[in-house]
Amino acid sequence: MSNANTESVTCAVCGQSCEGTPHAKDTKGRIICRPCIDKRKAQRAATDTGGASVMADLLSKSKMANAVPCPGCKSYMPEGTTVCTHCGYNTETGKAVSTRVFDAPKQKKAKSGGEGMSFDFDPMMGVWAMALVYAGLAFGVFANPDLLMVLGGIVGLAGLVVYVWLVITAFLDSKPIWGILMLIPLVNILSVYYVFFVTDRNVIKTHYVMVICANILVILLGTSFGPEGETAFAPATLLTQLIA
Repeated sequence: MSNANTESVTCAVCGQSCEGTPHAKDTKGRIICRPCIDKRKAQRAATDTGGASVMADLLSKSKMANAVPCPGCKSYMPEGTTVCTHCGYNTETGKAVSTRVFDAPKQKKAKSGGEGMSFDFDPMMGVWAMALVYAGLAFGVFANPDLLMVLGGIVGLAGLVVYVWLVITAFLDSKPIWGILMLIPLVNILSVYYVFFVTDRNVIKTHYVMVICANILVILLGTSFGPEGETAFAPATLLTQLIA
């Protein structure tokens, strides 16, 4: 009779007698002693918190865990970063750096036979296109002097476009003072200094120089083909446009 009672209070996990010690039954009706119950609870707690601890550890190691918004554009900056990669704002100086930050160039996708032709526009292609137009019309003036009017009009329009482009990019490059100065009559002659010593946009520099050269070419052609040695068409040169 005593053997039956002893077997009935034996722990199903460790096999030790639970007689006279705290114990309980599991969902299957088996007797489990208190030490085994505590061990099982500890194992479950470790399993439940293990995934959370790993995730917390990964987050703590991530630079974006303590990311802060940029005062300039409100984009989030990684921990320890002083210059925003979106707008160039420097948290130490409180100003946006003049050098623009560009995204990494995207890799060109390989062309397949079934895909249409892809074309990446190069800003310098516009420069070469305008150079070809100027050269073509200049040679055409020798055959038809009336083309001098067309060449002069195109050069004048190109000068106006470059001038407006200069003003807009001055504001875009965080140089509003230069943009305002180039809008003031007489003072806007400083655009020459801005082009060659301030802006770092090589495309604008090239267009600017090309328009000046084209205006000189128009004047020379006009002097040669105009009536009685005078210019057949007196275009408003870029410098004249800036002063006017």
